[in-house]
Amino acid sequence: MQCTDQHAYPRTTVREEDSSLFMALELSKSVWLIAASAPGSEKVSKYRVAVGDVAALLALLARLKARAERYRDAPMQVVSIHEAGLDGFWVHRMLEANGVESHVVDAASIAVDRRSRRVKTDRIDVERLLRTLMGWARGERRICSMVRPPSPADEDERRLTRERRTLVTERTRHVNRIKGLLATQGVSGFEPLHKNRRQRLEELQQWNGRPLPPRLKTELVRELDRLELVMSQLAALEAERDRALQVRGMAFRNTTKAPSSGAACAGEVGSQLLQSAGDRAGVCLGAVAGSVLSQLQQPAGGGCLFGPRAKPMEEWWHRRGARHLEGGQRALANHHDPACLVVGASPARQRPEPMVPRKGR
Repeated sequence: MQCTDQHAYPRTTVREEDSSLFMALELSKSVWLIAASAPGSEKVSKYRVAVGDVAALLALLARLKARAERYRDAPMQVVSIHEAGLDGFWVHRMLEANGVESHVVDAASIAVDRRSRRVKTDRIDVERLLRTLMGWARGERRICSMVRPPSPADEDERRLTRERRTLVTERTRHVNRIKGLLATQGVSGFEPLHKNRRQRLEELQQWNGRPLPPRLKTELVRELDRLELVMSQLAALEAERDRALQVRGMAFRNTTKAPSSGAACAGEVGSQLLQSAGDRAGVCLGAVAGSVLSQLQQPAGGGCLFGPRAKPMEEWWHRRGARHLEGGQRALANHHDPACLVVGASPARQRPEPMVPRKGR
């Protein structure tokens, strides 16, 4: 006899892999849209939270997690995903601090529909994010590219270079603006970055020999004021960067053993890299040693870099017609880049290999 009772069979089947509560967050400027996929259910639930309302978001996560644990009768792990965007990484750090396994995905790496008329809304985007997260959890590592969020200290270290890039761009914009205004009057050859820019501005004349119009001259003066402000901020930022590099160089010198010469120091660095990464790691040893040695500044008074009797490294590398290095290796690199070729220390009775690959290889 066939059973016709609808309550004899469960509506959904609990799978063994349903041990996580997947959530996707669409972080927009107006509202946060959350999509959740509970274990044992094919339905995707959507919720709305006000922008920046951390308490409401955590309360929603706790409520969904408790419901899923009651259904599974087992502890559940909440796994979330959101795109890297305007909010940075503070949402990721907040979720990680509250026991949520958070992932940040590169939005450009998510596969989209290639139809000509593709609809794009927050609801469709959050569902696509949820499917991407579930595919990633199944082991499909090629489905997207996850971002590695930096630590707060590492993120703060990037401020100097990023602010400098912004200031350089703004300086270029002011220079081009000044040159463009002067080009409308047939004036060329004026360099706003020169020290005598104020004096040269007073001497400028139009194409017909007449002085510049008064309002144009006033606008140029204001542009120079803004340019000088950017230049002063850029100089202060570069000075701060140089001090940070000097502190790092002093710390590196204090933690490493000072050899008798610069070549011995390069050989010691090369031997340490060869021991840690293998013999073939010496290919990129020149660039590594060059970046390390360039950060170490010589002491005041014209002293040597690595010891009281050692010759300055920069003078040694810039010497014309460099002689053979240890082991009979020829200095193949140019003389304009210090520490561009390093031969690591090798065991006895073994010919060292050049760290720079030969031509044609």
